[in-house]
Amino acid sequence: MGSPFIFTSGPDGSGLAKIAGSLSAMRRRIRTFVPLALVALASAGCGETTKSVATSECSSGTRWIGDDAESPEMHPGMDCIGCHAAKGEGPRFTIAGTVYGGPNAGDDCFGLGGITVRLVGADGVATELATNGAGTFFTGRAVKAPYTAELVRAGSVVAKMQTPQSSGACNGCHRPEGTPGRILAP
Repeated sequence: MGSPFIFTSGPDGSGLAKIAGSLSAMRRRIRTFVPLALVALASAGCGETTKSVATSECSSGTRWIGDDAESPEMHPGMDCIGCHAAKGEGPRFTIAGTVYGGPNAGDDCFGLGGITVRLVGADGVATELATNGAGTFFTGRAVKAPYTAELVRAGSVVAKMQTPQSSGACNGCHRPEGTPGRILAP
């Protein structure tokens, strides 16, 4: 495909050679500049959603900093169901929460990945949800209330709720302050 520009040159063609040389130099500069610009943008923190923090701040050492960037790992520890309903966006969950491994677990602190949350509905149907990298679990499937909940790690039950529940907004009750506190997998 030809150039969209019309060039004129002298009888010896020297004008075209200069233009071709300039275009070649421009392509080299673009090939050098674009990767450097992308590295600079990445280094500037564009699009980062997490940061490393002291374990005294978050027991996991990771905090969500992505504001409301849509992600399955967004805002661990916060009431997913209530937030999605209030803002009128995001998936509609029937049950959602966050599992933590230690006591320093404020809102936006990452929890434990790889834990299975087993819910058994009043009808006896079991639903198993795996926590993601932020420790969050969620489903839009119906679970017949009241349901029971337990945490499973490596095939063994490590924690179990003492009373059946009707609300699926787990982080609405399991706050960092007060009773019952966060959902903890010892």
